Amino acid sequence: MPVLFTAYVAQSLGVVVEGVTLGFGPVLLTRKNWVLRAIPMNSSVRFKVTDSMPLLTAHEKKGALDVQPAWVQLLVSVSIPACLLAIACVLLGVDALRYFASGFAQLVSGALAPFTSAQTYLASYHAALADQSFGFVLGLTAAKMAAFHLLPFSSVGGFQLVMTVVQAFNARALTFPRTERLAVWLTLLLIASWALAAFVYVVSPS
Repeated sequence: MPVLFTAYVAQSLGVVVEGVTLGFGPVLLTRKNWVLRAIPMNSSVRFKVTDSMPLLTAHEKKGALDVQPAWVQLLVSVSIPACLLAIACVLLGVDALRYFASGFAQLVSGALAPFTSAQTYLASYHAALADQSFGFVLGLTAAKMAAFHLLPFSSVGGFQLVMTVVQAFNARALTFPRTERLAVWLTLLLIASWALAAFVYVVSPS
């Protein structure tokens, strides 16, 4: 799982991992800072951060992601999409790079046009489910998800990449919480638009 790879990368670089959640829905198992939920999707990693606790001492800030050098934050940010892209390349070879590159435009254009462009993309994915092997579909999904995780939206690597670059130039006025709120809204709008597109695709006559 990419989220496990991210937790491993972060800990290897000295970042404190405060919690790992695998899946969502009802809790099946809890062990220390690990939570296993019923539905195996939407896993996440929670890192130690200091943004909400600015008066901490240097010792208390040790291991927080946001006090690490920029290169550490960048590596942690790209670990999930890098893992997904690696999986796609193993399954699809160099074609994975083409599917990954096209994923950015497809995710955005599909969200902007849920009744037209998104329907075309969903039809193509549906055809792949019917005609291609499980390995191909898994690789295609991993490539597209790698692209999604690099979009500058909240809760995915792309947002953290943007914040890391912004902070490197000391532009704190553009960081939290204003930028995060905007990113959250963009994420919700993108997901809602694709959910609408999927609903329309499922209920529409074949």
